[in-house]
Amino acid sequence: MMFSQKSLNVFITLSLLCSPASLTEQGAGLSLWGSVANFTSGCSHWTLKPQVSIPALQEFTVCLSLKLEALSPSTWTAFMYRHPEVQYAELGFGAKQGRLVVWLCGAEWITADLALPVSQWHSLCLTWAHTKDRPALFIEGKPIEMSEAHSLDTAPSVHPSCRKLAPNGTLTLGASHYLVDGNINIIPFTRLLGSLAQFRLWGREQEVTSLRCTEGDFVKWEKDNWDTQVCAPLSDRSLQCEWSFYKVRLMFAIIRSDGNKTELYKARDIAHKWLRKVLPTGFYLPRVSVFEVTRSSTEDSHVQTSHEDQVVRWAPSYDRFHCLVHINVIPPLDVAAVQSEMYTNLRIPYDDPSGVLQLHADPDSIHTTPVESLTATTISPPGVVTSPSTVTPAISKTTTSSTKSPFTSAATTSGFTAGPSSVSELYFEVRMNVSITGDYDPEEILSTWLNTSLPDDTMMVLALQMLPKDRRYRVNRAATPSAQHLSSGNITQFL
Repeated sequence: MMFSQKSLNVFITLSLLCSPASLTEQGAGLSLWGSVANFTSGCSHWTLKPQVSIPALQEFTVCLSLKLEALSPSTWTAFMYRHPEVQYAELGFGAKQGRLVVWLCGAEWITADLALPVSQWHSLCLTWAHTKDRPALFIEGKPIEMSEAHSLDTAPSVHPSCRKLAPNGTLTLGASHYLVDGNINIIPFTRLLGSLAQFRLWGREQEVTSLRCTEGDFVKWEKDNWDTQVCAPLSDRSLQCEWSFYKVRLMFAIIRSDGNKTELYKARDIAHKWLRKVLPTGFYLPRVSVFEVTRSSTEDSHVQTSHEDQVVRWAPSYDRFHCLVHINVIPPLDVAAVQSEMYTNLRIPYDDPSGVLQLHADPDSIHTTPVESLTATTISPPGVVTSPSTVTPAISKTTTSSTKSPFTSAATTSGFTAGPSSVSELYFEVRMNVSITGDYDPEEILSTWLNTSLPDDTMMVLALQMLPKDRRYRVNRAATPSAQHLSSGNITQFL
């Protein structure tokens, strides 16, 4: 029996204020997860919308899912990205006479005789960096050998080891194309007979298994990225992509019957209780962040909806807030199913037990995105300072501070939002050794254990850190005293 012992730091707080400055993202209805582009008779291709610009990339990862029909021709193109000025294939993937082909900077890279089995979904990824002399192809997460072939395009000045991907090109799914006076012309004999889904582009070379079900950064699988021509996306539940980590962005309004203003710390507590109530079993909340909607962000995002208009008529006193929620789904579920579940559940209003407050989410603002992990850095907006990261334990009633947030990379001096003077906030650092039996992800298990064990209404896990054995001993020897008291004038961070 194997035991894995890790040391962890747990920070418990009542108020966490951390979120990007702008949360103006697309609503849940724009997601294409669970839908496919079906390229059959009468439907030849999709194109990337002009407002979605691909920059000059020195490295990239492209992933997609592909299913060929039984009568697919031996030559086809899954996607093609062309240089805007020189007529050659900047990047693409397809097949020629029974061999899979990758195009990069006008050159072709081919596999040995390799045919994708028809009528079943395949996961494909391409990666490349300017330090590499060739692209890498992965099918079902496994690398596929390729060799350089003679290019049919006329690009004698471009070598396969080009230094970057040309920016602002044209991208088509389902067929190759060429440009005439800036207009896309499809090459008929390259059309794909089958379905394509989950096309995403990242601006980095990445280990592909970590991106299997996550959203891209430069090109996303969302409706506002694609001009679908006459080919409307079709729902296809045969394509499942199960994932655990998600971020959810939304706006909500708090309606008060007493006419008072809702403070930020109170809004976060209400949002946390609301989420705990409406989310189903297996949906855990490692982090919930809330901040006020500024006048400019409200105007830019056109957040006022008919639903909100109805709310305002019967409750003129209301405050609106941005909310960033990180969700851990255990066991992992299909991305489309999670997005649908979140959209449905978050539309449910919440009545605070006090009888004075009611929370309403703006349905158009709910946006659930699968992410690589929940440990990625989250940048705080200007004017917001999150709770200190290493206070052991401390009582703070300050109104200004200079501190380093656990979710930001630099110290920020700003106004610290606290509760009323009658409310104290306690920050604890807890160190312990933990034994886990079995083949599990220790961070996932510990996060689940903490979130289900601690009382929702009084405690919250702010940060979780697992230390290797050698570092754990160094930390213990250099540990700060078990308790420190913070003066009422400043918040001091213990490093």
